[in-house]
Amino acid sequence: MRRSIGLIILIIVVSAVLGSALSYVLSGVFPTGPVSNLFFKVLQFGIPQFTLNLGFLTLTFGISLAITGLTVLFVILALILLNRF
Repeated sequence: MRRSIGLIILIIVVSAVLGSALSYVLSGVFPTGPVSNLFFKVLQFGIPQFTLNLGFLTLTFGISLAITGLTVLFVILALILLNRF
């Protein structure tokens, strides 16, 4: 069955948010160690914030993503389920 690109993007975003939320909740429960680092350590990257001041207009740009192992796992699981059903 063919799905719209909007639905696919929505499913990816929702699964990433759920994975991140679950990661933050469960990170306090598990003790520190290699498994905890694999699933709960945050990898943050992006474009740093910068400001362009034109005198009459000030523009601020920047984006940052914080990804955990559980976030990646949830997105992959959502894509597999989307492909199967």
